[in-house]
Amino acid sequence: MANTAESGTCGGFQDAGAVCQDRSVVAGNCQTGSLRLGNNIVTANTSEGRVEICINNAWGTICDDLFGRTDAAVVCGSLGGYKNKTSDAVAVPGGVYGAGSGPVFISQLTCSGAEDSVLHCPVLQTIGLTPCDHSRDAGVRCVDINECLTNNGGCSQNCTNTIGSYYCSCNKSYVLGSDGHSCNDVDDQMVSIALMSNECNGNNSCGMNANCTNTIGSYQCSCLVGFEGDGVNCTNINECGRETNQVQ
Repeated sequence: MANTAESGTCGGFQDAGAVCQDRSVVAGNCQTGSLRLGNNIVTANTSEGRVEICINNAWGTICDDLFGRTDAAVVCGSLGGYKNKTSDAVAVPGGVYGAGSGPVFISQLTCSGAEDSVLHCPVLQTIGLTPCDHSRDAGVRCVDINECLTNNGGCSQNCTNTIGSYYCSCNKSYVLGSDGHSCNDVDDQMVSIALMSNECNGNNSCGMNANCTNTIGSYQCSCLVGFEGDGVNCTNINECGRETNQVQ
């Protein structure tokens, strides 16, 4: 049974409260705590833009009031693929990247730099009740992490770094596995994907008068009986002409 006003032990400092989202806020396909950079500018090794955060399935912004390097470091680390050290992250105040849309959700963010999410940082101004407008939307400049420098990014063959991410690719005659990191020989991959990646099923340079033989990591072309050549170009052997020359 719940405590009544007479039997409860709560004091005024424990009064419950709630912040309600205005009906005019446009819902978005996002998860609370997700971050993105608006008006994103990408350079050789940095990415910068207006900080946008999803709260209650809607995108909004963060006020630049008290927004500094430790806050920027948490933002960059939360985005993924960027360095989360205060020496690398830069806070950019003053709506430099243009005015955002939706609510200004957070003001006076005071992250220590150790948090793994902006939502875990102390906020001095109640979420949703900040007096800031979009002319003061906070921005950040994040430094890219080159994942390929550490264990080749986990890729079994080729790793290509991109700003904020990376991807794996495979050498010729190999296909990328479902994990996005491993490379499987085309012949081995046939076990799971039937004959789709067998070069001899169409993706080869063998001539029309040649046989194609799939091998581990490659394939071989050989001319049909009665033809000669390198397997790519096969010409008919005129056996009758050769026999006539032998008789003469």
